[in-house]
Amino acid sequence: MKKFLILFFLIPQFIHSQNLNWEINVSKGIGTFIPHTYKIRHLVSGYETPYALNLTNKKSNTQFFLHYFPSQSPYIGSQWAFTPTHFYPIIQKSKFSLHWLGGAGIARIGNPFHQVSNPKNIAIGTKWNVSILTGFQTKLQLNNWSIGTDFFAQHASNGSFKKPNLGLNYFNVYFSVGKTLATPSITPLEKISAPRPSSFYSSFCAFVNQANLPGAPSSFVISAQQGYLKMISLKKFFNVGLDLFADGSNQKTWSQIQGKDLTVLQTGQIGINVGYGFWGNQKLAAFVQQGVYVSSNNQLEGRLYQRIGVRHEITSKLQFTASLKTHFAQADHLEFGLLYLWKS
Repeated sequence: MKKFLILFFLIPQFIHSQNLNWEINVSKGIGTFIPHTYKIRHLVSGYETPYALNLTNKKSNTQFFLHYFPSQSPYIGSQWAFTPTHFYPIIQKSKFSLHWLGGAGIARIGNPFHQVSNPKNIAIGTKWNVSILTGFQTKLQLNNWSIGTDFFAQHASNGSFKKPNLGLNYFNVYFSVGKTLATPSITPLEKISAPRPSSFYSSFCAFVNQANLPGAPSSFVISAQQGYLKMISLKKFFNVGLDLFADGSNQKTWSQIQGKDLTVLQTGQIGINVGYGFWGNQKLAAFVQQGVYVSSNNQLEGRLYQRIGVRHEITSKLQFTASLKTHFAQADHLEFGLLYLWKS
């Protein structure tokens, strides 16, 4: 907590010197680790008492969170997370506001799985992981000071880059005190000059994944999607798509289970998905998708899968996309690739 208080008083000096429109908040929270599968219930060790430092740019509707989770479970250890987010106003008054926000960053776990020294932490196998945050934030403005609450769900995962990777999930409630460091300009949030057109699209993504086998090497995961993206307002969009997955780690796992060599085509998966997203500013969008497999030999993970991610506009036709594919809060793999808009 002392480190957060030092930062709370030192950072304003730097920000004032840069003449930027920022607000700084320090928060104290209470929450709990959520065992989304019975396999990791032994990692729960009562309530967590996290701390957070948050820098908010009111002009661009962005926030930068630094979270610290003191060690409650010796099998997990203390954790740090740095998570940039974008917030979307639900209620915006002069004195009171309610926001939804979401973002992704990095998390460092103090005590990951180790075959000898820490075999009970079967939730996470790497120190460095992806941090995902979503939730609601309330704020009461009192001149240049503010008080507020944050209701956050947070997730840490390495995207099955290294097993085990059941993931860490937390639900926390924070109480915050903030100070405005400069009066924001009246200029509205970055305007989009014209509505984006509804379009057919194709995407191609790839990363690596580790098979669910002792000492297994990592394999390529390739996913492709063909679909239609419908703009339903200036910033919000809806999509429906067809997914194709070719996962080398699934091929190795199922080949061992069935005792014969299977091809990538035999272990490939086909799914359909529907999704929703919004453009936070001119270049960056966040989205979520719910999918169901129409063809899959993998019966261990069920028929449903989910995807959460971001897209960054490179040109009017080409976008970079990064996402995490999961099934019921358990990560399947990370996806990095390109999305191309074909026709308006």
